[in-house]
Amino acid sequence: MKTDPYGSVEQLSGNRRRPFPMSRLTSAVDMARSRQVDPKRFRAALRRAKLGWHSPNGRWEAWVGSPEHLDMERVLDAISRNHLIEGASPSRILSLSEQVGAERAVLAGRKNSVDEPPKESFPAVVNRNTRVLILGSLPGDLSLQWGQYYANPRNQFWPLIAAVIGRGLPDAYQARLALLSDAGVGLWDVIKSARRPGSLDARIRDHTPNPLAKLVAELPSLRAIAFNGDKPSKIGRPQIHDCGRLVIIDLPSSSSARAIPFERKLASWMSIRDYL
Repeated sequence: MKTDPYGSVEQLSGNRRRPFPMSRLTSAVDMARSRQVDPKRFRAALRRAKLGWHSPNGRWEAWVGSPEHLDMERVLDAISRNHLIEGASPSRILSLSEQVGAERAVLAGRKNSVDEPPKESFPAVVNRNTRVLILGSLPGDLSLQWGQYYANPRNQFWPLIAAVIGRGLPDAYQARLALLSDAGVGLWDVIKSARRPGSLDARIRDHTPNPLAKLVAELPSLRAIAFNGDKPSKIGRPQIHDCGRLVIIDLPSSSSARAIPFERKLASWMSIRDYL
């Protein structure tokens, strides 16, 4: 029986439980329409993807931020980017394992390329009411492709910050930014530009830092700076060591490369709430 998606956990997604209290239920139809993809095509792709789980009622529903939702996002992203298997039917998309293999092949081809152009960060998302500034390292390749902070569905940033704020997570990117703005949360990265094959922080080289101290001085309501992972902290802390009025917080990275349970990450991320 379907009830308020913010209410008790029902049997809509079998025995799978929501990843955090304010998570909402989404469906393949809603997700497909948000990306302007044919829902029938998306559902067919989900059936072929061999995800290791299935939708018990045929509706392909999942709690936002859950492992099942992230699986669905990966399949939808493959469709959106028109990732097709060479020589196969145009209706067949890459399976998850094939996507990983393709990404590794691309990285292998780039690994030793000295001519690869630098990758650049996005503008800061802040305003005069920003109370907490969250700093990453440099947008990953998928984020750069889409022009969006934390676009990779395997990155847990959006579920984490939604839980901290205590609000449901909207699908649309601009709505997510508005959610952060309303809560007093700002975003930026510590690196202005760098060479980096792939998306891993460990591969960053020849970096130019962003002018963090200048930005911080322009935010009158700022109370705390939170570094999203070790690399941002290592690069960013030396720039703001004179900002004595601010609380500095080191957070476990929201990246899937930081392989610790979501609940442990969230316990650390909840420290942000004290400064909102």
